[in-house]
Amino acid sequence: MPGKVPLRHGQSGALAGATSVTVVAAADARARSKETCKDRGYIRELEREMQHKDKSLDETAVLLELSKKLTLSNFKWVDRPDAV
Repeated sequence: MPGKVPLRHGQSGALAGATSVTVVAAADARARSKETCKDRGYIRELEREMQHKDKSLDETAVLLELSKKLTLSNFKWVDRPDAV
């Protein structure tokens, strides 16, 4: 078993087993901590990307609305009888 601690003088086998489990649990906790840190970085990256896409979507919506208004105003201008 990785991380198994050898017995010290006067230590029982049950206590040594608990110690090795503790060492393994600590190593597992460190590994999870590194994964959690990576996950936080990945989440931050995704949030930035989502904000960027949200801004792009808002800009596209505004441009579409302006395009519709411009098209409607051009039709109204052409359709006016006094425009000729």
